[in-house]
Amino acid sequence: MGHTPTAEKFSLSKFFQGFINPVTTAKNTQYTLWIALVVLAGFTIWRAFFMPSQKMQTRLRVEEGGTGNITRRQAPTKRMQFFLGAYGGTDNSVGIVARVLF
Repeated sequence: MGHTPTAEKFSLSKFFQGFINPVTTAKNTQYTLWIALVVLAGFTIWRAFFMPSQKMQTRLRVEEGGTGNITRRQAPTKRMQFFLGAYGGTDNSVGIVARVLF
């Protein structure tokens, strides 16, 4: 008739061996980088299409005697820039650089 599988007992040593295994670590790192890239691209697209890019400040100053002075200037904006790039040196050094600039 039917065979019922028995559950394997939980082993703490097997659990921690998964973190030491280089294949598992490489896959987890790859998945994490892909997820970060998708989130970064989504945030960049969201900022480009849905956030206002310019804000103006208007100041109205009325002096004694009824003379008015209107001043318009672009409001200072806080900018957040993302930078992701690769580099290679003459001494066969390579790497990836990721930064967030405020």
